[in-house]
Amino acid sequence: MHQFTTAPPPDALNQARQDLAQVKDIMVQNVEQILSRGERIELLVDKTDTMAGQAWAFRRGARSVRRQQFWRNQKIMLLSVAVGILLLYIFIAQFCGAGLNHCTS
Repeated sequence: MHQFTTAPPPDALNQARQDLAQVKDIMVQNVEQILSRGERIELLVDKTDTMAGQAWAFRRGARSVRRQQFWRNQKIMLLSVAVGILLLYIFIAQFCGAGLNHCTS
């Protein structure tokens, strides 16, 4: 009798309850993991949206800078051509006079 009161024999119903409790614990853990993954996915989606907006702003800014640089380069080229023509005129004027009317073949 002492044996049955201190260590009762394993009952099928108690064993099933223990198994059910273990399965329940495992399912709770799985659901918690899924929820944490969902939160991480939402965080990634938010970061992706933020990065997409920043990429659009960067693209717009880069286009503006590219246009500014293009026109700056055009101005420098025009100025370089003007200075080159001026230097060529001065060089030729040294030999032919200021009006270039003393140059004859």
